[in-house]
Amino acid sequence: MPEGATKQAPRIWSTTLMFAITLAVALVAVPWFGLTMGFDRAWVLFVSSYMRTAMSITGGYHRLWAHKSYDAHWSLKLIYLVFGTMALQNSVFIWASGHRTHHLNVDDVDKDLIQSAAGLVCPHRLDDPGYESGKPDLTNIPDLRRDPMLAFQHRFYVPLHCWPILDCRCRRLAHCDLWGTLYLAGVLRLVVSHHVTFFINSLAHMWGSRPYTDENTARETVVLAFLHLR
Repeated sequence: MPEGATKQAPRIWSTTLMFAITLAVALVAVPWFGLTMGFDRAWVLFVSSYMRTAMSITGGYHRLWAHKSYDAHWSLKLIYLVFGTMALQNSVFIWASGHRTHHLNVDDVDKDLIQSAAGLVCPHRLDDPGYESGKPDLTNIPDLRRDPMLAFQHRFYVPLHCWPILDCRCRRLAHCDLWGTLYLAGVLRLVVSHHVTFFINSLAHMWGSRPYTDENTARETVVLAFLHLR
């Protein structure tokens, strides 16, 4: 390897396949089902599911845990954990650790996990960081590691994120639009949520105003702030 070159991190194939499959379903199966069968009440569940997972990432993962902007009752933390897990953006430990590393090394392509200085594509692909810095380093979250709720989520994240992502507000499962809910509140909500979050890491470092500082590439993007419930 040439001197000064950055070692490539291995591709996380499970995450890559999840992104590829859900995107393919959202682009092909969702419009096909909508045109042939219709979605009934599934759009309501899509909006409500999106808002709950987005708020859990913004208010929980980001503001509460990564930045420690405020404190919260254990019941609110539990709600954030439940719907934050359903957002499939990793455990609070890994998310907050990566975000703190990002703020410490903004625009440093060798140290910033998000790699905002690397252009649009790299920071928008969180499945394959491509840098050694992409490996989780939990030494910067000693405060979070003392929280038993967060430790439980991190330890059992894989089985927990397999919780049903359907949100049928029906007394009997047979009475709800099962496939419409799966496509909209499940797959499409997941794809939209992922890419809105990724655009915070990519597009919001290239497009928008800089009302606070021009010393880094971070920008205020109103549309993304609205979509991400910031």
